[in-house]
Amino acid sequence: MEQAKAPKLRFRQDDGTEFPIWESITLETEGNFYNGLSGKTKDDFDHGDAKFIPYIAVYNGTFLNDEILKPVDVHSNERQNKIHNGDLLFTQSSETLEEVGMAAVWMSPSTPYLNSFCFGFRLNKQSHISPEFMGHLMRSPYARRLISTQGQGISRFNISASRLGKIHFMRPAAKEQKKIANFFTAFDCRIALADKKLATLQTIKKGMLQKIFSQELRFKNDDGNEFPAWKKCKMKDILTLCHGKDYKHLGDGDYPVIGTSGIFAHVDGYMCDWPCAMIGRKGATLDRPHYMDTPFWCVDTLFYTKPHKNHDPKFQYYLFHTIDWMKYNETSGMPSLRASTIDQIQIAVPCFKEQQKISAYFTAIDRSIAAAQKKAAALRTIKKGLLQKMFI
Repeated sequence: MEQAKAPKLRFRQDDGTEFPIWESITLETEGNFYNGLSGKTKDDFDHGDAKFIPYIAVYNGTFLNDEILKPVDVHSNERQNKIHNGDLLFTQSSETLEEVGMAAVWMSPSTPYLNSFCFGFRLNKQSHISPEFMGHLMRSPYARRLISTQGQGISRFNISASRLGKIHFMRPAAKEQKKIANFFTAFDCRIALADKKLATLQTIKKGMLQKIFSQELRFKNDDGNEFPAWKKCKMKDILTLCHGKDYKHLGDGDYPVIGTSGIFAHVDGYMCDWPCAMIGRKGATLDRPHYMDTPFWCVDTLFYTKPHKNHDPKFQYYLFHTIDWMKYNETSGMPSLRASTIDQIQIAVPCFKEQQKISAYFTAIDRSIAAAQKKAAALRTIKKGLLQKMFI
């Protein structure tokens, strides 16, 4: 086997000495590839006693278990390959070269089938590679670069098992593999906890939006008394819809340009300098509300608003989250909303002081969500950097 230098960042042995130098290996010398399900049609899926691993699970995951399995109808007389614990799974194709051959490891004693658009790899008994190590290796920037160079295609890119099998990867000693795998597994647990906290906060927000805007829950005044009953009205009674405009005549600057998908540019002029809620006029994401409290430019795919006196703009932003905007879609093609339709939507609103309490409550939740998102993103950035330094 060819030898190569070690990665930039390494573990040491328990006695403080360095591990042996990493060795070059190929998958074709360490095990065997096998295909996913064959001869299946769409009528065979979503029912049946057998289970299979879908493409998206392999694409998104590093380590997979029974939670991602889907039903498939496989007859006892069919000759199909089953997945075993520790097998590597690879996607065969992707729309971009950089995402071809994404890998995951099956970590369960159950033996499901693999979807038709992936292939599997099983280490032989003589191999000195840990499946746990391989899972992290195959998601490292180092391995992704090697794999993507073997992709072929024009509009869609593919990789074959034979080409993947000839790629040279670097393998450390078994004990170093274990230290690396344990380290990244523990790091993944930290990321999972951060994701769980984020998901919990988002669930709380969704539930409280429902409870508060249905008036199941009510805030009280500072003196402990009840606020007045909410008043029924139309959208046009609390705000004025304003149309966005093209921004291309403007130069580069500091003012954000916002469309249905969010901020996408910065220019040297602004259209609106008051706090306001926004909702889409047309586009697939028109049902995604936005809020700005600094000067900005709004493009013509988005409505911005001017709140009427004694109406809180941030409350209106959260109110927008409770409306099924697609119900008011005007076309059968690209989703589209009319200002005249939005004006007539029936709503109920509390008094100004209760609006402020509601907006302050959800603003606090959003701050917690933003902090959780930032932490999860930071952990992923740290992991990406470690993957770059700990694999060659």
